[in-house]
Amino acid sequence: PARSPAKAGGKSPKKTPGIHSAGAKGGLSAPPENCIFFSMRFGPDHNVEPMAVELQTALQPKGVQAKIINMMGGGDIDRAVFSGIEECDTFVVFGSAKYGQDTGNPASTFNEAKFAQTNGKRIILIRMIPFDEDFEFPQARFMFGLNKLEIPWMMGEPMPPDLADVIFEAMGLSGDSSAGGKV
Repeated sequence: PARSPAKAGGKSPKKTPGIHSAGAKGGLSAPPENCIFFSMRFGPDHNVEPMAVELQTALQPKGVQAKIINMMGGGDIDRAVFSGIEECDTFVVFGSAKYGQDTGNPASTFNEAKFAQTNGKRIILIRMIPFDEDFEFPQARFMFGLNKLEIPWMMGEPMPPDLADVIFEAMGLSGDSSAGGKV
């Protein structure tokens, strides 16, 4: 089910409170090649964040810093999101049904994905809806139609036991998983 991702180097910014993506607060504590930005829809209507946190936790022992930006109030969400994308070499799309909606917010998943693509980020797609269903918004239909790495993890299902390893390999990392060494 997984296909090799194409490296799209680059960086990006952005994010919207309670609606969009993920990244970590603060400065970069991992080198860009060990940093991964999680892009997702936030809020109770989406239920993606707990799954992203589970994957974030599974990647930590491999030396991968997964950034999740969820600013509910205060702060500059756009700066946090777009800086987070720029700090990381890899951009992970949590492809729930409503991913890629242009909500009018600069830090929507629509704009996050465009920024990551424009900046040549390595993009990894996690498909969270069945393969026989379509995404609601064209941005997600476009991204998931590019024949890039597409890893199935359906909404509400347990995390696949090898998901962290698959992500680690797709990032181009190898060697001691606790060191997160680059190939």
